[in-house]
Amino acid sequence: MLIPKRKGVGQILDLNRKDQIQLMDEIQYCSKIMKKNFKCANLNVEKVGNIVPQLHIHIVPRHKKDPTWPLSIWVIKGKPYTKLALASMLDKLKKII
Repeated sequence: MLIPKRKGVGQILDLNRKDQIQLMDEIQYCSKIMKKNFKCANLNVEKVGNIVPQLHIHIVPRHKKDPTWPLSIWVIKGKPYTKLALASMLDKLKKII
């Protein structure tokens, strides 16, 4: 998830042009890393904000074995990662970013 450090910004359109370009560059950078390292079939890049009003971008690697494939990840309630799985994923991300 990308969270631009801009106070009071809830929508991409609230960013100035320079910050919009920076955000798109960061989305592209993170998306390339995710696609390469998580060997996914597709990436979902989403800005929702219906519950959390602060601007944030979800970058979600998708696999054909996903429970909701090819639908949105939001159609079912997800299950939290185990502490071990989360720690493993965080270690992997730290090494590649």
